[in-house]
Order: sequence, then C-alpha cells, then structure tokens
Amino acid sequence: MNMEKLIELMNKIENPGTFSVGGQLSSLSPGLKVKGFGMVSLPIMPVQAQMLIQLGDQAPYGRGEDTLVDTQVRKVWQISAENFEISNAEWLEAFQKSIDKMGKQLGLEGCKINFEPYKLLVYEKDSFFISHRDTEKIPNMFATLVINLPSTHQGGDLIVSHGGESKTYSSENNDGLHPDFVVFYADCYHEVKPVTDGYRICLIYNLAIADRKQQPSLTQQVKLGEKVSQFIQQWKQDPQEKPILTYLLDHAYSEKNICMDNLKNGDFSKASVLLDAAEKSDCQAYLCLVTYYRSSYGDVSYGHNRYHKYDYDDDDADESSFEECDVSEEEIYANSFSTPKGENTTIEKISLEEEDLLARIPLLEGEGRECSISEATGNEGATKDLWYHRGAVIIWSPDDIFEVIEKTHGRYKAVFFKNCIQKNKLSAVNRKKIAQLASTIIDQLPREDISDELIVLGDIELFKKLLHRQMKGYGFENVDKHVFLKIADYCGWQTIEPEVQPYLTQQRDAIKWLNALLFLENLSGEGRAMVKKWTLALLQSSQETRSLPKDITTVIEMVALLNLDAHADAMMALLSEEKHPFFNLNIYGPALLKAMDHLRGHQYNAAIMNKFVAQACQWIKNDFPEAPKKPESQSREGRLKCSCSFCKQVNQFLPDAEKKEIIFHKTLKRNLMHIESEIANSGVDLAISIVKVAPSFDGICTKNQKSHNAKLQSYNAAQKMLQDLQTGMDAG
Repeated sequence: MNMEKLIELMNKIENPGTFSVGGQLSSLSPGLKVKGFGMVSLPIMPVQAQMLIQLGDQAPYGRGEDTLVDTQVRKVWQISAENFEISNAEWLEAFQKSIDKMGKQLGLEGCKINFEPYKLLVYEKDSFFISHRDTEKIPNMFATLVINLPSTHQGGDLIVSHGGESKTYSSENNDGLHPDFVVFYADCYHEVKPVTDGYRICLIYNLAIADRKQQPSLTQQVKLGEKVSQFIQQWKQDPQEKPILTYLLDHAYSEKNICMDNLKNGDFSKASVLLDAAEKSDCQAYLCLVTYYRSSYGDVSYGHNRYHKYDYDDDDADESSFEECDVSEEEIYANSFSTPKGENTTIEKISLEEEDLLARIPLLEGEGRECSISEATGNEGATKDLWYHRGAVIIWSPDDIFEVIEKTHGRYKAVFFKNCIQKNKLSAVNRKKIAQLASTIIDQLPREDISDELIVLGDIELFKKLLHRQMKGYGFENVDKHVFLKIADYCGWQTIEPEVQPYLTQQRDAIKWLNALLFLENLSGEGRAMVKKWTLALLQSSQETRSLPKDITTVIEMVALLNLDAHADAMMALLSEEKHPFFNLNIYGPALLKAMDHLRGHQYNAAIMNKFVAQACQWIKNDFPEAPKKPESQSREGRLKCSCSFCKQVNQFLPDAEKKEIIFHKTLKRNLMHIESEIANSGVDLAISIVKVAPSFDGICTKNQKSHNAKLQSYNAAQKMLQDLQTGMDAG
C-alpha cells in the first residue's frame, strides 16, 4: 500500500486552531500588588521598573535537570508568584473569559482551562532570552501565556516558532491601559530579542486543561474519516504490510501529559479520526509517545576549558563544539501508551523503525528535540545524548498480535502469554507461536514465573530451558523453590536431573537451596530421594577436598534430616581439624543452636543431632576447662617488641611483681606516643596516660587486668553456650 495516501488524508484534516495567538486584554486595571512595593499603576514608569528590579533576582533557565543562571543565555529580572497578586476581582473575571477565547483560538473545544501565575519579569536594556522550549511546570500544562503590561520600550520582540512557521509579537510603545498578550503551546520554541531601550514588563502564566468532556466537532471531517477507515481496513487485510502502523502527531508531549485530554491544536482532531477508524476496523489502537534516542561519544572543546557539561535544546552552534567519534546506541521506540479513554496499559515499550513512521513532519525534523552533552570523566570521552519526542497514534491488527508482541520490551510479553493460556487460545495455529513466545520470555525474562502456563502448554523442553536459564544466570539461591518443585513434579525428577547436576558443585549456595527444598511440605518421596542424592554428592566433594562447608548450620541440618550418620562422623572429623582458638565457642556452637531451632517441629534423626551437640560440648569444655585465676601480684606476661630505651624500661617493668606503674618524666610527646603504639600492638596488660607538664610531657604506665578480664568473659560465654546447647537438645 502507498502510505503517502494516509499522510495526504491526515493533512486534509482541518486544524481547528493555531499554535500561537496574540491580542489585547481588558482596559481594567489588574490591581497588581508586589510585596515590598505595593500597587503597580499602569502604564509602568521607568522609576517603577527600576524599583521592581531591586526586588527581583536574575532569572534562571532549565538545563536538563538543573536550574542555572547564565546571562549569556537569559538576561532578565524575575519576581516569583508568591511575591505578587492580582487584587481586582473584575479584571480576573474578564481574564478568565479572555483565556476561554484563547483556548478556542488554539483549537481547544469543550474543555476548561485553568491558569496559574508563574513569574513577573522585567526586561531592561540589553535583556533577552535565547530560543528555548518551556517545561511542564504544573499537571496537564499545555501552554504559556505572556501578558505585556503597558510600558514604553524598544525591541524585546517575542518570536514563537512551530512546525517551520514563526510568529513575531511586538509590544513596543504600549504606554496605554490595555495590556496585550501572547499565548502559545508549551512545546513551541520561542525567544525574546534584546530590549534596546526602556523596560518590557510582563506577567507569565501557566495554562492547564482541567477537563475535556467532549471531542471537538468532526462534522466537516466525516468524509475524510470514512476514507481513513477504508485505508486502515485495506492495510489490515494486506498480508504484505508491516504489523504496526504509527502516525506521528505535530506536537511534542511529556510522559506525564500524553493523553487525549491534553492533545494540542489539530492533534486532537487527527488522533480522534485515527482512533475512530481503528475501532471500526477492529484494530488495537493507542495514543503514545514516539522517541528517537541516540547516544554517542567524542570530544568537547570550549577554548581553554576543554571539558565541561552542557545541555541544549536546539542550538546547533553550541553542539558544533562536540566532535563525534562513534555512536554507542541508537533506537526508535513507542512508550507511555494510553487508551482513547485515558487509561494506562501494561505495555511499556515497542521497538520501531524510522521508515515505518508516518507523519506530516518527520520525527527528526519536528518539535520535541532535546540534547545533552556531558563532560569527560577519567579515561572516558565526552558523551552526547539526543532525543526527539512526539505524540503518536499506534495501530495494529489482532491478527498480527504475535509479531507486535515480539517488538515489545518489559513484562508485557509475559502478561500477554499468560492471558493466552488463561483464555485457552491454544489453537493449532497459535500453539507454535505461543511456544515461541514462551521461549523468548525465558530468554529475556528468566525470573518471570510462567510455570503454571508451561504446564498447560505441556512443553517439557521449555521447562528444561527455563530451569537451565535460571540456574545459569542467577544461581540456586534465586531459583524459586516452589517453581522448581512444579517443574520437577511435572517433568519428572529423573528428567530434570541432567539440568541440575552440572550446577551443584559450581555454585556455593547449592546446599542451602537443597535445604530449602527439604522443608517444603509438598516435596514428594521421589523429590526427597533426589535431594538426598544431590546432597550426598556435595558432602562427598567437601570431604574429598577436606574443605569445611561455608554454611555449617545447613550441613548439620541436612545430615540430620536425611539420616546421614556416616557423613555426620566425616563432618565431625573435618570440624576437629579447625585450629581457630574460638571456633567451637563462636562458630560451631552458634551453628548448632541455630540448626536445633530450625529443625524444631520437623522429622529428623535426633541421635545424629545429639552426637554433634555432645562433640561440641566436649570441645568447648576442653577449650575452657576452668575459670581463669585473677593475678596475685603485679607481674604481667608479654613484652614490647621494640628495643629502644623507652621500651626496654617497660619490658623490665612488666614482670616486676611489686611495681604497679612506671613514670617517664619530662620527655617529648612523640616518645610517649611511641610507647602507646607499642603497647597497643603487643596487647600487654598496660595502659599509658600522657600529661602535659610544660614545656614537655609526663607519661604514666599503669598495669591492669585486661587479659584476665578477656579470659573470664570468654569462660563465662562458654558456660552459657554449654547450658544453651543442653537446653536445646532437651527441647528437641
């Protein structure tokens, strides 16, 4: 089919409005009050403008996520909305009526427009603002309104551009009582030329669509709508056509405001015609954003400051400083889908091809351009990220749904797959496609639980692939044991053993995962036998390499649960080789307590558990046979390793049974700090206090019972552990 025909039809749909409108407001005084100034009279005199500047700040501008002040980009004074008010109720009433008229001129019918004050701006001589687009500052914001208050000035023209068209608005020499206005869609580029004399003073308002209860009248578009419907029907029935039809609207939108209620100008009419045609042809259709994204790397040079970060909207002169070396990523996709009624969908993203996009203005030539150039870091070059965002209508036929699903990203593939199974769409034609979709889901979303649906599909090879993909990519710990149990019970434990066996000795969390399977209430006898077989293989490997398992608690539980008496003896032999002085108290004993607590209420071999506990108790008693005795004299064990004169005196002092302290008089602080460091490194029962005695220092070394206290603390902990082990064994 000739897709140019659809573009021609859409171009004929009349736009009910324009992208920008200007005019005059009521001559009533708005009653503008500024905090710190008072009532502002019209027309505004130069002395008043100068006073307003004193109350204001240099206005910033948005660059990416940052807000910056740069008088090379924007030079104007601002007063924020909380610091001024409009006090004349009559003017506000007339203002609302004027805004309603503006909305109709912009092509908005059957909707309410809210307005919110944003800034009071004062442009003095040489003030300006380069070309830019406004960001969405309030929910459902669609336009910016500029009210030029009467004041004598030259220059300061406002130029608004969209889709290759530009409109210029001048408010020069408006020294009367009629404020003039300019309103334009927020995605339009606009700039303020430099003021050459006087003061240009304006109020800025953000406009938002409050509701849109009805579509604009399409009576003039009926015949065009019928032709569009015929085109969509023919496209749907042509097997040679691509499965997705994407028509770009004229305006740019954000992810937050892309919905029918917020469509601008002629976009609403065009989207309405397309969505209506799709419905008549039984096609699936959504409103969405279409985005072009390109990431590249290279060099940025700005004079002597070689690398810096810059973000621009549409300024090729600035971008020319970026020298591109290579493209790292480039894609076109649709996202932020919504139904004609404004409902969100679970579709996250669909990949598209540029040549498949239909539009009056090509994607890369229209609105919605953003660019970010980031500075180099380390050995990496600078990067440039480029985006184009446009609203769009995307359509596909239900007959081509599987081809569309292949292009989606995220979880929607799984959602669609589950829906197919639940609604029993397993016809001979669909079954192969559904199985292929399941294979794709396993590749792209291996952690997605589709086990119930695979059972309905009855494809054992897909089950094996799912198991293999999860174990290879995430390890045993992240393989859901309930999902695994369903797979094993459906396929048969013998069937899946070859898929599991290679990973048992490769992954350190295997024994912990097998332990979790044993605690499942619905583990079958066949499953328990296979878990026992796999556990024996792991224990055998550990014994052959004489390596103590990382998780002692789990191994103890497995040996007791599976009644592996011989392996209990082998495990205890391995434990006996551990040389860590506090291993039995701080590691082995706590592991046993944890295992006994975990096993409580389950069937296990109590005799094996008692054997472990008896062994641990004996070893702890051997490590701590009796309470340590308190030192009976001042003699202390150990010595400092240093052989300097100071440390020699300390070493002579330590074994002295009579002396409790030694004092170093009037010496340098660094000498005393050296002694302090040596005491800390050697761990002797000694403490030093350093006292300033001008102009030098005294050091007092005092013996203590630090070693005895530590031994006593360990002995008491050992007695507590013995008591807890015995209590745990009695309770089990």
